[in-house]
Amino acid sequence: MIAEQGREACACKFRSYPEIQPFSCRKLDVSSDESIFAPVKQITQISTTFDKLDVLVNNAGINLEGRPGPITHVTLLETFEVNTFGPMILTSAPAPLLTNSNDPRTVNIFSCLGSIGGRLDSNDPWYEFAGDAYRTSKAALNMASASHNFDNTKTSSRPSRFA
Repeated sequence: MIAEQGREACACKFRSYPEIQPFSCRKLDVSSDESIFAPVKQITQISTTFDKLDVLVNNAGINLEGRPGPITHVTLLETFEVNTFGPMILTSAPAPLLTNSNDPRTVNIFSCLGSIGGRLDSNDPWYEFAGDAYRTSKAALNMASASHNFDNTKTSSRPSRFA
């Protein structure tokens, strides 16, 4: 429900800017390759409407560590699937559409909980927050984003950016 409200708020906000039209906002299940690749395929088939992608925003995130007991393989895998693997796949899926943009951007929404420095700093406001699977998955997303930026800088004169 909250994700749907956020998607609608985002869509309403951006539709009010004529300079960024056409605008499309898609809800995806980043743990499903089919959910990721289907909209990319649809967009490329309707190239008269969308022949490029200027900005890709990844805002996936789950924290499953409210479950009782010690951390498990299942918790780690499910957390990494949504927080790290999904955004990595989603970032590579629309690569041809990003290449068509004059100023392509990929924005991965991180969390301060993914900061290694913050985890080691007892003055950090989130220092006491446990969430090891969540923290680790968001730190991995930081590296995936840096790697994506590096790869695109080496192969393209118009690299995607990360924030």
